[in-house]
Amino acid sequence: MKKFLGLVFILTLFLTGCVDKGNLQIINNTSEDVWYQVNYGTTEWLDPGESDSYSWDLSTSIFGEEDKKVIVTYGGGEWFWYDNYEVVKTIKPGKTSNVDVIADKGSLEITSNSSEDVWYQLDYGTTQWLNPGESDSYSWLLDLSTILFKEITVMYGGGEWFWYETYEVNKTIYPGSTANVEIIGDSGEIMIINDTSETNIMSIYISPSSSPDWGNDLLGNDILYPDYYISWLVTTGLWDIRLIDENDYEYFFWEEQINPETLYEYSFTDAKRSSDSIGEKITNSQKYTEKVEGKCRRK
Repeated sequence: MKKFLGLVFILTLFLTGCVDKGNLQIINNTSEDVWYQVNYGTTEWLDPGESDSYSWDLSTSIFGEEDKKVIVTYGGGEWFWYDNYEVVKTIKPGKTSNVDVIADKGSLEITSNSSEDVWYQLDYGTTQWLNPGESDSYSWLLDLSTILFKEITVMYGGGEWFWYETYEVNKTIYPGSTANVEIIGDSGEIMIINDTSETNIMSIYISPSSSPDWGNDLLGNDILYPDYYISWLVTTGLWDIRLIDENDYEYFFWEEQINPETLYEYSFTDAKRSSDSIGEKITNSQKYTEKVEGKCRRK
């Protein structure tokens, strides 16, 4: 009798099946707060990296397993292209279905940090202009099922503070983030002022501090008279300056930091005169190529 009852119990279990948990996990994989609803119910919020879990009792038997259709609606802030999104998940006994909330919007911001108007192009398209301090922003929808990121080519240029006519940078646009292009000139100006009372400046050399050579005499056949000045544009970085007057006295500035779009004035006075040797640099090469020819001008 006991054996018979046991067999009946086992057979009943076999036919009717058992109950198991089916799970749903919703995960916020963005950098901002997101909201969601399960089956159009109460709106819940998740902080970045936070998750919520739900469970349902679902039966399993020889005739099959029970499942449950769940609709998850969600949305976020600036990194979401649409106001809301909807996914349908099938919850099965003994298993967990996941909803990964991921941003699908990537942005590019182009900013002019220059003191003059600059231009730019996206992917060799239409030329756009930016005033000093102005910026433009662009956004793209990145469908993560097909597009993980977007490559953008930005060409730009400006006026006198830009050593080359055009520049080109490549930016990768990822969902949930902004790529930045900051436009600023890559040249500074070195101005040499003759503040001596009556001494003519006969030679000027400007050379990168990393170079062992002084290069050519930038004055050439010109003379920098008292109360006159002359200037050149140079690329940013460390520069050495050497001046020789009509009496073969020498004047120096060493490792001068030249920053973008900045004028640096170097005044040479009677008190600056020096007869120190500068044997570590030679003058027979052409390391310096001036972008704009210097002109002697009266102060």
